[in-house]
Amino acid sequence: MILSFRGTVYIFAMLILASTAQLAYLSFYPHNYSQQLTRRQYQQDLNYFIDSIKKHSAFAVLNPEQLHQLQTATEQLANLHQPNHSAALLTQQLQQAISLLNDPAANVELTQQTQKTPQYLPILPRFDGEYWHAYANPSLSVTEDLPYLTHIDGVPMIRWVKASQAYLADPLKQSPQAQAAWLAHIVKLRQDIGLAAKNDVTVTVSNGEQSTQVTLPLITAPASTSPINSTQSATSKRALVRLNEQVDEVTITQLSQLLLLQAEQQSQMQTLPLILDIRAIKQPQPLLMHWLQSNFGRQQLLTIGVLRYKPYSTSRADHIAKNYIPLSKLNFFEQSRLANKGFENTHKPSLALSDFLVRQYQQNQAAKTQIAPTTQKLILLVDSSCEQECEWLALASQQWPNVELIGEKTRGSLAPRWQTTLPNSGIAVQVSQGVIYSPNGQQVSGIGLTPAMKINQLAIEQNHVGELIASHKLTRPQPPLKDSVAVTRAQKR
Repeated sequence: MILSFRGTVYIFAMLILASTAQLAYLSFYPHNYSQQLTRRQYQQDLNYFIDSIKKHSAFAVLNPEQLHQLQTATEQLANLHQPNHSAALLTQQLQQAISLLNDPAANVELTQQTQKTPQYLPILPRFDGEYWHAYANPSLSVTEDLPYLTHIDGVPMIRWVKASQAYLADPLKQSPQAQAAWLAHIVKLRQDIGLAAKNDVTVTVSNGEQSTQVTLPLITAPASTSPINSTQSATSKRALVRLNEQVDEVTITQLSQLLLLQAEQQSQMQTLPLILDIRAIKQPQPLLMHWLQSNFGRQQLLTIGVLRYKPYSTSRADHIAKNYIPLSKLNFFEQSRLANKGFENTHKPSLALSDFLVRQYQQNQAAKTQIAPTTQKLILLVDSSCEQECEWLALASQQWPNVELIGEKTRGSLAPRWQTTLPNSGIAVQVSQGVIYSPNGQQVSGIGLTPAMKINQLAIEQNHVGELIASHKLTRPQPPLKDSVAVTRAQKR
């Protein structure tokens, strides 16, 4: 049968019309995900999950042994002979499996809208370096006279911490802040430990001599810390500024005023440096980067970090690495400096990753005047929640001689990310699509940046940072030097 020209055009028109109708249907009638999966749907989601990891995860390239372990764990799940599978349980299983990649950005979350049920711990567990504490909010203990949290549902805290570590990548397993975040998922951890499900929790609190049990109902959302605004204590000659997600010109003006105030106080008597809490910053902040470089950079900041990403068939460098430039675009001296650190595209350690790309400091075009660098000290407060742009600021500070990091080790998650949704369950999956190195050739992704002075989360939330820096317990009265570590903690109550 031979079609005429008119018949051929007619068939193509029908195909285009059918495609248009299908796209319109998908746009106005989004796909409904299932809370209970059939065996076929369950295996389809598992296959899509592992294929996505292989195609897009940079850590799968860096750690082939961990990828093999992940594949083995996924195959074991696929071989479970059950007629139906819960999407919530699959989320929990995949979170444990993806932690094998040791990717701090890896996350699995059930995003579909379901009825909210009580499943979170109603307290804020906090670690002071030796003991766990139970707080109703950052400043109020569950029982003031019995501050230490020893058991949950009769199980010692060390067992709960071990259960939470099963969901964390290796760089985060020893982070009290990351452990506390997962301890909130009491329903999931109960299943792993083997405890019966119930809608309340019994916590045991103690003061070392006597203890008591308190029963509290579970809550529908994780307990969050109360927001604390930017604060300054003029009487104590200390300034602690907690920056918001977005830093505008008003904030920059306030920071400049605080810096001048600190300079005046320092000329009169010894005072502590300005302390900036940058943990909330996740997106690039050109104004803040320019202010930091102008005030604390002794020389022109060129390369902040180096990226290699995991390409795939439909990837575009201008989408994945839009803030980076190729090595070939750098000047001769910068290329030579980076080549001496091992950044050469002609001798790449792995062909599965892209060529080296560079993120450089971009001068803020809105800045009308150039600020002369100050000789004052600056302290940046970080912990394991410091990721993305927060961690880029911390990485840049390594080239600023008067800037130090305090707090906990950063997350090690500052590379571009890739996200997808499993087709049947609607589970959202996120992994790191690249690996970041410092200009000195050290890998930062999956490792993080170690602060010069360690301060636990409890002391940070209770605004004891300035007191601890000035405390006689420190080995140095001045801010620590780079590449050295001092450990301090709050006083026991």
